[in-house]
Amino acid sequence: MNPAPIKPLISTSDLDKIDVRVGTILAVEDVAHSERLVRLRVDFGDHARSILVGMKKERPSPKPDGPFATQTATRPSFLA
Repeated sequence: MNPAPIKPLISTSDLDKIDVRVGTILAVEDVAHSERLVRLRVDFGDHARSILVGMKKERPSPKPDGPFATQTATRPSFLA
């Protein structure tokens, strides 16, 4: 296995543009007719969101290791 090369460092001004949020996973649901997707219902405190993740093949039981999920947004449409 060849690991991916390390990306160059970003400036602190670029870091200020990234919005990282941690939320509590409320539910994990199977997505019908999909071989890969599960739906996470996540509470971020000020809002709740459904997030589709392709982890069905990697995990036989679609349950996360822990009760938290992260959301990283760099575009305004993701923050709405």
